[in-house]
Amino acid sequence: MIFSPLEQFQILPLYVLEFGFIDLTITNVTVILGLSFFFTSLIVSSLLKKDKTFYMIPGRFQIVLELLYTTILAMVVDNIRGKEAQNYFPLVFAVFVFILTLNLIGLVPYSFTVTSHLIVTFNMALSLFIGINIICVKKHGMNFFFTFFTGWYEYRICIFISTNRIRFIFF
Repeated sequence: MIFSPLEQFQILPLYVLEFGFIDLTITNVTVILGLSFFFTSLIVSSLLKKDKTFYMIPGRFQIVLELLYTTILAMVVDNIRGKEAQNYFPLVFAVFVFILTLNLIGLVPYSFTVTSHLIVTFNMALSLFIGINIICVKKHGMNFFFTFFTGWYEYRICIFISTNRIRFIFF
């Protein structure tokens, strides 16, 4: 029974699994993440026919999914100009649908909202940030870092700021 409105944000262990120094405890966060993955895959698989294709004449759910698909694809293509936009669309779409499902599950009364915890949001953002930067450095090399500068004068400003930071840290 919940006695306080803030009790819905507590992380509670449901099943404790410990193997030496490894703690694999199943918490309410783990259950909600599993439910989110299950509902996302259930929605997509319910729209498919037996031969794994969508229906020619779409139903209501397929229309909603197609509108979501085209909206996110248009945003990705507008922001990443060129043919490379098609390569990054599955990542953006999967992250969007996963976070949408997590937040929709959180709207159910007395359920747990995973994205309300800053550590979960920070971990998702940090892992995506590191992954995207690794992909960009592999694709563009070290020239990737110079895409943030628009002119030759900004290189000088960058060198000036970095030397002042080093001087501030060490002296």
